[in-house]
Amino acid sequence: MLKLPATPDHFQQELQQFRTELQGVKQTLTPPRPGWYPFDSFTGIAIGLDLLRSVYAEFARDVDNKPVADIGCGDGDLAFLFAHWGATVDAIDNPPTNYNQMQGIENLAGAMGATMTGTVIRRRMNLDSRFEFSGHYGFALLLGALYHLQNPYYVLERLAFHADWCLLSTRVAQRTTGTGIRIAEEPLAYLASGMEINNDSTNYWIFSLAGLLRIVQRTRWAVRGVHHAGCLTDSDPSSPHADERVFLLLQSRVSFPGLQVHAGTGWHESEGQPFCWTAKHFTLDIVLPLERQFTGFHLAVYIPAALLPDLQISAEISGQPCGSASYSEEGVAQFRGTFSPDALHHPILAIAFTVHSSFTGDGRDLGICVMIADGKPSFRVF
Repeated sequence: MLKLPATPDHFQQELQQFRTELQGVKQTLTPPRPGWYPFDSFTGIAIGLDLLRSVYAEFARDVDNKPVADIGCGDGDLAFLFAHWGATVDAIDNPPTNYNQMQGIENLAGAMGATMTGTVIRRRMNLDSRFEFSGHYGFALLLGALYHLQNPYYVLERLAFHADWCLLSTRVAQRTTGTGIRIAEEPLAYLASGMEINNDSTNYWIFSLAGLLRIVQRTRWAVRGVHHAGCLTDSDPSSPHADERVFLLLQSRVSFPGLQVHAGTGWHESEGQPFCWTAKHFTLDIVLPLERQFTGFHLAVYIPAALLPDLQISAEISGQPCGSASYSEEGVAQFRGTFSPDALHHPILAIAFTVHSSFTGDGRDLGICVMIADGKPSFRVF
């Protein structure tokens, strides 16, 4: 079963080694017709690794010993990478729309079998039908496939029930082709004509960034990372020179229903207490689902006597104040903050806290004690 490399740097090193080995194997084989899948699948996973660096330990723990899905697998390059690391991988594609009708992955499967400790299972599946995934995956790859799907909502929602984490990439647009109507900030999708994008009739929905974030959040995903590539100014759905791609690292809110708050920067190691010390400047990363509206939050803190009497805490989101409080008594207290309407459009809210105190501590930069529940900061929204 899957055992990822110990660190992101080891991941990157082993990825490059495997990439070179796979290219060497392809050179020994007769190419399928009309050829090998022409796009570099490893570029996507390299970008995904950059998104994973800050959560790598959490991610590796969650996907350890679980199957992987490579959806829209091309020639299966990434499927073979994860099988090299011991995973059972479902390599999913639809032969009529695959570049070489899945002959590429079939040829590689015969040549790569002896080098893998895991297994690549080739699954022929039409994602435009009312399909069901066959199992539950720790990790799913959905790279460059979303805009080829007639019903992306159905695919994303089904996948949220069958995968813990997902790396997704797709084309997005900031304005329409021709008329140049700006759509980047609106939750919209552009429906391409049958031959508009690369003369390919399987291109359907090109989302705005706001539309892409809306659909993944509505289909029960939490966004843990975002990366933009390609044309970053005035991208459109179909012009070759205006092609923008967005990569999203997603975590299923079906698998992790309590997913909401994560400690960011400025946190000290836990000392086995029901609270954790922060530095005087610390952050929380908040993921809010879109099923209902939120106006504010509470953060439970513990006030040691040593911090009194001149203790104040302030918070801001994107440089805008969202709350402040002063404390004069020892014990557990609540810090209350508010969300502005603009803040709620962000897939990940970074709340930056500042502790104002003359307390010098024990040589460390000590700010406040945040109460911990189930291993996470005691934070709730309302």
